[in-house]
Amino acid sequence: HDRASAMSPRRVAAMASVTTASVLTYGHAPGCDVRATDVRLDELARPSFTLHTPWGRVDVRMAMSGEHMVSNGAAAVACVGIVGGDVSAGAAALAEARLSAMRMELLRTGSGALIVNDCYNANPTSMRAALDALVAMPARRRFAVLGVMAEIADSADEHEAVLAYGTSVVSVQVRGARCHGLRSGNAVRMQAVRAPANTRCSQSLACTSCTRMSG
Repeated sequence: HDRASAMSPRRVAAMASVTTASVLTYGHAPGCDVRATDVRLDELARPSFTLHTPWGRVDVRMAMSGEHMVSNGAAAVACVGIVGGDVSAGAAALAEARLSAMRMELLRTGSGALIVNDCYNANPTSMRAALDALVAMPARRRFAVLGVMAEIADSADEHEAVLAYGTSVVSVQVRGARCHGLRSGNAVRMQAVRAPANTRCSQSLACTSCTRMSG
């Protein structure tokens, strides 16, 4: 079976028209075969939602933080259903599923600050998703420590775009000696604070929630 996400770029969803395999779509959009509705986030931005599937409706509560995890959860349940598994059991398993280290990893400092560590092989999409998760967490102050995205084609433009997005929602520190392809004038204009390369989030930020992301 081919599974194409209806939330993917159009060129990916268009693959459905050129395959003879059966296609199952998943996501938020009306018309998805496996569709998530009624998305809610708790205080750690962990999503709960309802999935409408060809095999029945199931309620999902995920252990991972970030609204972007909803599509991942829908994809997982879609895979369970399409191979004939129990979608209710699949949905329940998402409440216990964990990610690998440095992917939306929640850590507490001695002072009680919450660190969202999403620094494994970051890209522009994951950067924005982690920032959105940070904003969704109740906090007195929020800071983002952004590091280099080392595996992208248009380094300067992509880093500037992420920095602009970040500074629109939280206070940002740019971390690392290379300044991540940013021109210094733009970094100043966007009011980013460049931290020393050896800065540790728990030491440099007095915050209730913070996130550190790097390539």
